[in-house]
Formats: sequence, C-alpha cells, structure tokens
Amino acid sequence: MRPGTYTAKLSFENNNYVKTTNKTKITVKKATPKLTAKAKKFKQSVKTKKILCCLEGQCRKGI
Repeated sequence: MRPGTYTAKLSFENNNYVKTTNKTKITVKKATPKLTAKAKKFKQSVKTKKILCCLEGQCRKGI
C-alpha cells in the first residue's frame, strides 16, 4: 500500500442487531525496511556460496 491518507467505510448488519455504518481516515506511513544477515566467511575453493538474510519492517517482523 502506498503512503498516504485513505478513507475506510465499515458496515455491520445482522438479524439481531441494528445496521451500523462508520467512516474513518487511515494514514499509511512510509516503511523503513532493514536487511539483516549474520556475519559469514566464505572459502574461495567452494563454487556455490549461500547466505541467509531477512528483510524486516519497523516492528522487527519479516516482510
């Protein structure tokens, strides 16, 4: 989702409840992702070299 202000409309209706509708504004901020990886040494003689890394968002959760 691109950063900006969005309007969301929520509605709820059920046989046992009165119909409810509400509008709200939601602000989406630009994320600052972080790429992390453990330090690793590679041997020159090995042709295939692999590294495991994780792309994290602001809440330190994987994206």
